[in-house]
Amino acid sequence: MSLRTRERHGRSLRRPLVTLCTLALLGLVAGGTVFSTAKFNFRTANPGNALGAATFSFTNNKEGQVIINAVNLRPGQTQAATLVITAAGTCNGLYTLVRSSLTNVPASPAVAGVLNLRVQDLTAGTTPYNGTFTALASVSLGTIPVGTPHTLQFTVSFPTATATPAYQGGSCTMTLTIGGVAQ
Repeated sequence: MSLRTRERHGRSLRRPLVTLCTLALLGLVAGGTVFSTAKFNFRTANPGNALGAATFSFTNNKEGQVIINAVNLRPGQTQAATLVITAAGTCNGLYTLVRSSLTNVPASPAVAGVLNLRVQDLTAGTTPYNGTFTALASVSLGTIPVGTPHTLQFTVSFPTATATPAYQGGSCTMTLTIGGVAQ
């Protein structure tokens, strides 16, 4: 092999090797840039956050007492009484009136099916309920703000249209429960 052939072979082998090394080096540089594992973090602090639970309660000026005692009611008569609920604590409440129990004597005919009960919120100017004792299950009294007394008026009436001799001497006892949920 002549010297010239060797030079050609050496050059021809060197060119692809230099090109290959150059491409490999560029690949490493480009790959490092595209597939970087660098992470950037940033944090701030907000110390001294105060947390605490609200309180919810209310008072009923006739707690554990009879609200209305309408005995010996005759057809066409009505009898009324009031109850005051005052929200206490640190948050308002959504209040409900629930009939907890109802007993009729005699059971049939049930006088509670003809006696009418009207519940008025005199403070808000609303009538949350107006119907028979039997139909009352649960009724919303609405939201009562903290520290605002609400006067509820309970009116019992014996409508003349439903009065028959079968109801004479009949009586009923109803337990009403007032509850609330904080808002």
